[in-house]
Amino acid sequence: MRFAALFTIIILTLFTGCTRYITETQPRVIETSPVLGNVGNGFYMVTEETGLYESADIGSRKVKKIFAGEVVEVVDAAGAFAQIKYSENAGWVLNSEIEDTDVNGVVRTLGEIRVKASPDQFRDNIELLESGRLATVKKRSGEWVYIKISENRGWIMAGLLESFGKTGRSSSRTTDGKVYWQVLKKSNLRSSPNVVSEILRLMPSGSTVIYMRTDGEWINVEYDGTIGYVHEDLVAPY
Repeated sequence: MRFAALFTIIILTLFTGCTRYITETQPRVIETSPVLGNVGNGFYMVTEETGLYESADIGSRKVKKIFAGEVVEVVDAAGAFAQIKYSENAGWVLNSEIEDTDVNGVVRTLGEIRVKASPDQFRDNIELLESGRLATVKKRSGEWVYIKISENRGWIMAGLLESFGKTGRSSSRTTDGKVYWQVLKKSNLRSSPNVVSEILRLMPSGSTVIYMRTDGEWINVEYDGTIGYVHEDLVAPY
């Protein structure tokens, strides 16, 4: 009887050990997170400060820092990553950190350029831009253009930029003498050029407004018979 019990214990021990070995040596199935939306070639805006990765791998080396608000050009995609051209560099960012932008007036610097505080070559420099940086044009003054890059704004000579879209308001003027702009995102039409003024109307993305004038960072427009103000980042010429 004792021999039978001992034999049973030995068999059970061997069985348990074999089962554990087989389980631990089987390939494990790793659950992956879903890809956060596919991106195509074109211009995108960086939504938060991020790093430019050397490869499409979160563990790869960061070659550069990119700030929120910058416009980048996507040239390829791989899973949850998008490959972008940034200045003279190429690298990868997460899809979740960029968003598609319909902003017109995207330009690229043709060399190292000094951004000025006003449209005058003798004025103070605000920033030194590398060759190949992308920016968006907000307005013109003679041979100068007023650009936005990341959170900064300033003036650059137009001849130092390569244009990818409409950069002048005159191109939006039609035969009836009015200048038509497009609403880029759902926006509030406000009574005054500030964020605490009364909201007059809600303007859907893609709707058309009539440009009237510029007041700092605000654009005075007419929308469906109502005149008010909208921030310059939310509208652009057709």
